[in-house]
Amino acid sequence: MELSRCLAKHGIKVTFVNTEHIHMQMQNALAMEDDDIGSKVHLVFITDGLESLEDRKKPGKLSEVIMQVMPRTFVELVERIVGSNGDTISCVIADQSLGWALEIAEKRRSSELLSAEERLHFWYLDSAFQS
Repeated sequence: MELSRCLAKHGIKVTFVNTEHIHMQMQNALAMEDDDIGSKVHLVFITDGLESLEDRKKPGKLSEVIMQVMPRTFVELVERIVGSNGDTISCVIADQSLGWALEIAEKRRSSELLSAEERLHFWYLDSAFQS
């Protein structure tokens, strides 16, 4: 989130993608802060495919489901955002555990879904392995 804040302070549009579970925790934490980061960093979430908190506590289960579900839901999110308001994505920054996001971004760029524009639009995917 610190990188997102720094980029936003320099006028760069940031979309911060997280799992729904972590997203709700972040929303609560950010609501208590006294700054206007919410207007500069767009927080969105994708599902991690897990329904219960108990499943999140099983490391093998979490990893398996994330690899099955999150790449697909990330692609759907990108397509929805690019298709709905014409935004383009200039850069994707991903946590090392979510390297597949960079592969998806590279494929999209080669098909020209991702292209540069005057204002940079950064995406940061945070690790779903946080508690």
